[in-house]
Amino acid sequence: MAEDDIKLKGAFIGIVAIIAMDVLLVVTVFVMMKAGLATRGLGTVMPVALALSVVVPTAALVYYLKRRRISLGLVPLGRRGWHLLWQAPLVILAAGAAAAMVGPLLGLSPSENASAADGRGVMVVVSLACYLLLAPLVEEIVFRRLLMGYLDRSVPAFASVVLSSLLFGVAHIAPPVMVYATFLGMGCALVTRFHNSLRAGFIVHLVNNVVVQLIAVSAL
Repeated sequence: MAEDDIKLKGAFIGIVAIIAMDVLLVVTVFVMMKAGLATRGLGTVMPVALALSVVVPTAALVYYLKRRRISLGLVPLGRRGWHLLWQAPLVILAAGAAAAMVGPLLGLSPSENASAADGRGVMVVVSLACYLLLAPLVEEIVFRRLLMGYLDRSVPAFASVVLSSLLFGVAHIAPPVMVYATFLGMGCALVTRFHNSLRAGFIVHLVNNVVVQLIAVSAL
């Protein structure tokens, strides 16, 4: 099989893994609502749902890539790694500012719905362990390593960054989040290219998710 075909198939498998994450979580929430567990069941059911919706697709994707001998791209950062000290906050602030300007133009604004408080402590711990660590990893592998890597072979670098970031944004489903995620994806893509390592984009993505989670928890 040609290298381009392998990368295209890898990107497709990766996107399927992302969709599987979303579907598993949505189905779980739907079942909880039907069963009347939308609030009181969060402390026990939701952590398990987060673990299953993230761990299973991630493990399956990594296993597939290992079988196909496709590198994850997690190259050591080297001496230029210290640049992440300013790149990470810059990407997050720039993505937030861009989303704040573009979102209203598209008629979108952040949701202000609060999460349920039951089982909050368990949910936070599990989400930090699963969603905040594994989700950024699998998303960086899919959109920066596989998809952007494939696009690099057929379109200019600028188009590759923009197209992969747009798809990254669309994958986040909720319209207000999609705008921010698109700009975040561009920042992660540029950082990955600067360091020539997926590890850089993963670190920026991880820092972003932790910051967002801390803001959400502090608002409860």
